[in-house]
Amino acid sequence: MFIIIGFICVSVAVFLLRKPIARFYVSRSLEHGNEPELYARSYERLIWLLTIHGFKRSETQTLKEYARYVDRQLDSEEMSELTSAYEQFLYSNETPVINKERFKENWKNILEKIKS
Repeated sequence: MFIIIGFICVSVAVFLLRKPIARFYVSRSLEHGNEPELYARSYERLIWLLTIHGFKRSETQTLKEYARYVDRQLDSEEMSELTSAYEQFLYSNETPVINKERFKENWKNILEKIKS
């Protein structure tokens, strides 16, 4: 009986804390490493986190359209900047030049905005 009650309590706690737990997990992804692949994974995790927070991307939306949607909702231009860097990584034949400090700043600003 106590095991069932304990399991239910843990389940409820995880459900209630799922967004902060997801933000913590995602925020750790930019702290280790410097290669372009790290920034691409960080961008993909950010999209996942935005989805959890209600910023759903429709199947027909391009990344740029989705970024503009997020920027409008958050009153910023940070997602568009991150998307440009991500697309440069995806579609460039050369190793992309990413302004790492600007990327991290935009990325963290979006995390802060969705937290509130």
